[in-house]
Amino acid sequence: MILKNSKGIERHFEIIFEIEKDSNKYIVYKDPLTGNVYSGKNVKGKLLVLEDNELDYLNKILEKLDS
Repeated sequence: MILKNSKGIERHFEIIFEIEKDSNKYIVYKDPLTGNVYSGKNVKGKLLVLEDNELDYLNKILEKLDS
């Protein structure tokens, strides 16, 4: 998937999974250049940084998936 980051730079990301909640689409993705895993919010094709409560929400879901 190709998304623009907050600086407007287009990047290719390998989507691990997506979650839709309250008309927001959260994604957990892997950066193919670094191999690191990140999360963000997809708003109109732009990848935005998560707020603390959104990050807590995704962390809780990941913890449930891990157990």
